[in-house]
Amino acid sequence: MQAIQKTGLYWLGNDLRRHDNECFVKASESVEHLLVVYCIEPQWLTAGRYQQI
Repeated sequence: MQAIQKTGLYWLGNDLRRHDNECFVKASESVEHLLVVYCIEPQWLTAGRYQQI
């Protein structure tokens, strides 16, 4: 009989730091697999003045 493995989901907000993010550390220590989600704003992918060559 196989043991049940825990999988967690962590949704990243604006704070992308992992090393001092207490919630992220606790989530990663409490499950075998951690899925991390981060949503990118669509306007970040459009050419703007900083992306022009």
